[in-house]
Amino acid sequence: MCEWSLILKSHYADILELLLAGPVPQVKKNMFYYRLHEENVLDIAPALTARFLAALLSREDGNDIWDWEQIHEMVESLIDSNPAEAALRPLCEELGRLGSLRAQEFGDRLR
Repeated sequence: MCEWSLILKSHYADILELLLAGPVPQVKKNMFYYRLHEENVLDIAPALTARFLAALLSREDGNDIWDWEQIHEMVESLIDSNPAEAALRPLCEELGRLGSLRAQEFGDRLR
């Protein structure tokens, strides 16, 4: 279901809201984070994207994430666009829980 957000870009925000309203989808081992990064949709709905990433990462255990570089680039971009966005703190906390080497750096940049 997550793929719909990338295929139907004109409805990206609406699809994220629907995905966030239900059970958190599992995207383990399917390179969704890589594809999300490559589609350049973060600017469409940055706060929803931050909430969505935090929700997706809450289903991860950190061992099977292959797309750390893309996740970090997306988080950095979201922070650059609005470091005061409240949805970023839970996202940074999820990164920390998963053992991201950049979680503290990102958390320190939030306002």
